[in-house]
Amino acid sequence: MTFLEAGKMAMLIDNAEGKRHAGAPASWVSWTRGVVLHRGGDHTASKYLIKELGGKRYLFFEWKSAETIYFHLPPEYYVLEKED
Repeated sequence: MTFLEAGKMAMLIDNAEGKRHAGAPASWVSWTRGVVLHRGGDHTASKYLIKELGGKRYLFFEWKSAETIYFHLPPEYYVLEKED
C-alpha cells in the first residue's frame, strides 16, 4: 500500500504466478483521515493507524472480509512495516 497525495493510493499486488505488480494509482481505493475507502466490490471503509514503535513505523490496517461485512464479525488486522 502506498499512500499518495490527494487521497490516492497505489497497491502492490501478487498475481497467480507469484509476480508482484506495483500499479499506478488505483481508482477503486482511496484514503482520508484515518480511513481507507474501498470502492470496489465490497464498498468498505477500513480504519488505519500509523504508529512508531522501537524506532520503526508501522501501519495497523483493518481487513474487512466477507465475514465482517455479511456476518458482522470483528475485522482482522494487517500490521505493515514501513520500508526505508
